[in-house]
Amino acid sequence: MQRSFVLVACAAVLTGCVTAKVERDSQLAPEPAWEATLTPGAGHTLRGRVTVLPLPGGGGGIASRSRVTVSIEAAAPGASHAWHIHRGTCGSDGPIVGPASNYVPVPVGGGGAAQLIAEIPIRLSRGGAYFAHVHDAVGSNVAACGALQQGGTQVLARR
Repeated sequence: MQRSFVLVACAAVLTGCVTAKVERDSQLAPEPAWEATLTPGAGHTLRGRVTVLPLPGGGGGIASRSRVTVSIEAAAPGASHAWHIHRGTCGSDGPIVGPASNYVPVPVGGGGAAQLIAEIPIRLSRGGAYFAHVHDAVGSNVAACGALQQGGTQVLARR
């Protein structure tokens, strides 16, 4: 009798240890995407849009990765354009958010337009000032820039 009690007690303890954490939709908060319209710099025609969508599931309930969509047009067919997200405002030459190696260049097709979707380990903080820019094909000058504004598409993220 004592032996079966011990087995039942052990089973109860083990069941408590492997209970999965369940999150309800009410525990998730909408997190707005960041969007920028890229306007051409002096002497350039390249323009486009950048959207930064925070992905849920970061440590401590905070998004630590983002899906970034870079869409450009009026670029030179066959060119490749470096791009980055920076802290600050266009023209301020603020620091790049995350390592520069996370930003894969945008390859342009024959029609002069391109879209790149990349998942990179960055998180933009609410209330922060950020901008996106795309370099010219040589990579030395900024061909287009736009301020990232929070709003638009929303995703559910843990708080």
